[in-house]
Amino acid sequence: MGTPTVSQVRSLDVSPLLTLADEWRQGHQDASGHQATVAADVAASPEYWLSSGGDTMRERHGKADDFLTHTINALVAGDTAARDGHAAITSSHQQTLTKIEDAEHAGYHVAEDGSVHLSTTQKLLAAALGPISGMLTMGAMQRNASHHSGVIRSALGFLGNTLDSATSHITGAFQGLAALTGVAGPAPGNSGGGLRTPDYYSIDFGAFSPWLIGGGGVVTITRNGHVYVGPQIGIGTPGDIELPVVRGGWINQGNTPSADQLDGYIHGWGVTVSGQAGPGVVGSVGETWGGIPDFSHLNDYSTEVGGGFGTPGAALTGSYMFRLW
Repeated sequence: MGTPTVSQVRSLDVSPLLTLADEWRQGHQDASGHQATVAADVAASPEYWLSSGGDTMRERHGKADDFLTHTINALVAGDTAARDGHAAITSSHQQTLTKIEDAEHAGYHVAEDGSVHLSTTQKLLAAALGPISGMLTMGAMQRNASHHSGVIRSALGFLGNTLDSATSHITGAFQGLAALTGVAGPAPGNSGGGLRTPDYYSIDFGAFSPWLIGGGGVVTITRNGHVYVGPQIGIGTPGDIELPVVRGGWINQGNTPSADQLDGYIHGWGVTVSGQAGPGVVGSVGETWGGIPDFSHLNDYSTEVGGGFGTPGAALTGSYMFRLW
């Protein structure tokens, strides 16, 4: 996010990171228990399931179990990264707040960028001391203000780096899952591989009534800057609200799609299955079928990951996207 402003420091709330960590910890613990139970059942199945159907089932279980292992590992890594990030950000945040408050308690005005200036009261007090004493006092206060500016700006920069580092570590925790869905192809201009940036971003606004029916709107921006909008309607968890939720999407292919491929995928009809967890600030994942009417290739689908504001829930929605520019 770069260097935060003084107002952003004052309003920063790090608690959602612990909420995410708790959810990811519960998720990997539940998944590990389920994995062990199913593995035991499958291991015993050759005793009673002897047909080719049993062999096929066991083979498919092996593939599903491998994906589940990657998911568990990602959740464990995400849990650790979120807790470490929370601790580091909390410490840096408190130190930054203390430095801002020290300057204000000394009577100075702290600007949004962290620069410190003499307040009107300080200037009036210095003027009341007379020409010589006032000038000397003003000089001393200016030097002290410059010192506070350096301290606060340094703290703001360190806090920004800490926030960026936490974001990077949390994102990195899920890179293995991205690779399994084919979204870890080379970034534009980078033939050496590595996790590519999202092919598009979607901003969802939606709500579902107690009768499951609901809808809203979608705004999608491609990596090439093309903007699409469209209505959406479908079914979802009663009370599910997105206000809004932003997800980055990757078409499920190894290489970076061209601008024409992205436009062909996004324009027109699409169907999205999505889910979100966490009160208030939510994490959100989705899978979209955008190559309608084709559905025979992986790149007719995309995987989406993000977050925003809303309530926990799941939804199945259809939309028709129009290009604005």
